[in-house]
Amino acid sequence: MRKKSIEIGERLVNAVREFNWEYRSITISVGISTSDFEKKQLDVDSTNLIEKADKALYQSKVNGRNKATHSSQIY
Repeated sequence: MRKKSIEIGERLVNAVREFNWEYRSITISVGISTSDFEKKQLDVDSTNLIEKADKALYQSKVNGRNKATHSSQIY
């Protein structure tokens, strides 16, 4: 699931970067957080997922423009 979500995030970043914007170029930063609900993880709730995605978003911004970061990639 993590790998697929990163691929989707990167496709979104590439689509925005490659789109021919009429007036100016647009950049995008993406933060991703996933959970395997079948494994019944103890720390899984919507607030936790949003917090992890938010941290990943800010890491994307630190890494530069047009980045997608999964919460597991934060050091």
